[in-house]
Amino acid sequence: MLQDTLRWKLTERGWSLVDDTVRLMLAALDAHDPVLFQKATDQLDVLPFRGKKAGTEPEVPAPEPVRDRINDTIHGLGQK
Repeated sequence: MLQDTLRWKLTERGWSLVDDTVRLMLAALDAHDPVLFQKATDQLDVLPFRGKKAGTEPEVPAPEPVRDRINDTIHGLGQK
């Protein structure tokens, strides 16, 4: 699922929520906390941008800092 986020187009608010969740995932990986990581994963799956009305705000690909954090998390998972 995390890899899929790199193909999403979201509003600025949507990317902010994704970024918060990815930061939580990174913190969980650093702390070796699988329970926290699962909570973050579940949170990513149900973020409120799902099902919003199309066209209400511009949707864009992930901003570079968010892409970098997503990629860092994906690489971190490969090392754990």
